Amino acid sequence: MEKLDADFVATGELVGQRPSSQKMHQLALINRESGLEGRLVRPLSAGMLPPTVPESEGLLNREKLFSFTGRSRTNLIRLSRDLNVGPVPQPSTGCLLCEKTFAPRVFDLVKHEPNPTVWDVDVLSAGRQIRLNPDAKCVVARNLAQCERLEALYARSDANPAMLFIPANFNGPSAMYVNRRLSEKSEMDETAIQEAITQSCDLIVRHSNADKLPPVPTFHIPQK
Repeated sequence: MEKLDADFVATGELVGQRPSSQKMHQLALINRESGLEGRLVRPLSAGMLPPTVPESEGLLNREKLFSFTGRSRTNLIRLSRDLNVGPVPQPSTGCLLCEKTFAPRVFDLVKHEPNPTVWDVDVLSAGRQIRLNPDAKCVVARNLAQCERLEALYARSDANPAMLFIPANFNGPSAMYVNRRLSEKSEMDETAIQEAITQSCDLIVRHSNADKLPPVPTFHIPQK
C-alpha cells in the first residue's frame, strides 16, 4: 500500500462465510495483526463492520457498500450478474493456507526459496513434498491425477529446473525432482545429478506396491 501510495486495502472477505477464518473476532484479528487497522476495507460486509478510516475521511461512501453476511451465495451471485462478472465459480473448501496439511508446505517453500514463483506454489499441491536438502526436494504423486499434473507442471514454459521420473515397466507414482542448481552445471556435477536420480527413483519404489514391482524397476525420464 505504501509503495503504491494507496489509501486503503480492500479484500473480498465476507462476515460469516467461512467458519474457520471469517467470524467477527477473526476479521478483527486480521485487521489488527496485518498492521492495516482502520485501513482494511471489506466492501461486501462493510455495513456489518465498524466504519474504516477511508469511510470517515469521505474517500468511500459507506451507503454504497454492502452488508452481506452468512454462507449463502445468493447476494454474491446477484451482484456478479449486476456487474456482469462471470462465470461464477463453484464453492470451494476455502483458502489452502487454512489447511493443516498444506500450510507446512508453504512454510517449507519460503524457508528454502526466498523468491518463490507461481510455478513453485502450483507444485505444492501436486503430491507429497519430500525435502531432500536445503536446495532440493522431490514431489511424489499420490494418484493418477497428480501424475498428470506433474507432467503438465514439468512441461510449462515457466517451470523451474527439474527432472521428471515416470515408471516404465510397473505401475507406480511419477515423481519430480526440483533443484534450481540443475541449471547451474558448474554447481551440480555428474555425481550429484546421479545421486538426485537415485533418490527420486528410490522414493517412487518406496511409494509403489512392493508385491507388483519387477525385479529391476526402470524409469522414463522425459527431456525438454
